Amino acid sequence: MGLLSGTLMSDKKKKKLADAYAMYQEAVAANPGAVPEEREYSPAELETIAADAKVEQQAMKDLHKRGVQAPAVIHQIHATDVADLGGGRKIEFLVEMQPAAGEPHWTKIEQHIATAQMQRLSEGQSVTVRYDPQAPDNAALVDW
Repeated sequence: MGLLSGTLMSDKKKKKLADAYAMYQEAVAANPGAVPEEREYSPAELETIAADAKVEQQAMKDLHKRGVQAPAVIHQIHATDVADLGGGRKIEFLVEMQPAAGEPHWTKIEQHIATAQMQRLSEGQSVTVRYDPQAPDNAALVDW
């Protein structure tokens, strides 16, 4: 095991992280301009990005288990400076969803979206979201 930014990391995990970064760089090279202000990430930053992605992935799995679907309309789209290892970005969506029972609900959804998928999303567009009925602000775009 090697030591990377104060955390023990196996050589296998380091290789996996390096391979993911190489894939990210290839995606950026294949899509010029898709990632604003491209820069090199340190191993510590890559660790953080990978850890955040794992947490977000688990949250999405939980939402898909207990969440319900509802139609929604995207009112605003804002790309953040947060990149992911697959070449996408974290996007903020302001949506108005219409639960089956109840009043329309406005919420901000933060979700990683691949560059190719972003080309299919626009303000004013009807989409489907999945949300937690106990916490309707916990929502994600699932179909567009």
